[in-house]
Amino acid sequence: MLPIQSQNATEARGQTFIASMSLTISGFDVLTRPTLRPGDPGAGPYDGFKPFTSTLKKGYRRSPEHAAFQADTILEKDFAVIMRDGVKLYCDIFRPDDTQKVPAIILWSPYGKGGNGVYLIP
Repeated sequence: MLPIQSQNATEARGQTFIASMSLTISGFDVLTRPTLRPGDPGAGPYDGFKPFTSTLKKGYRRSPEHAAFQADTILEKDFAVIMRDGVKLYCDIFRPDDTQKVPAIILWSPYGKGGNGVYLIP
């Protein structure tokens, strides 16, 4: 998502922002604001760093608004994946509780792994 640009750095799209720093690009004031941290109000669901493995049974729903799982599914939460440079990235892996080969669906976001991806499937 690109930053909201406005000649007035305090209001855009009907929202008022308190700039945390002054930034101008190509003559436009770029609105900035502090980042929400996990657990902050409005940041979306975050239940902390708690690695575990669990089986979600067929029919499991995160909430009544979400679609039910069509098969027993293994959830590996906060699974460490080590990159070439040694950095650890943590992901949540959902896979069928079966030996059947299925395609991988990779969901990625720079805004965190909670509250998106498989949890957003209606």
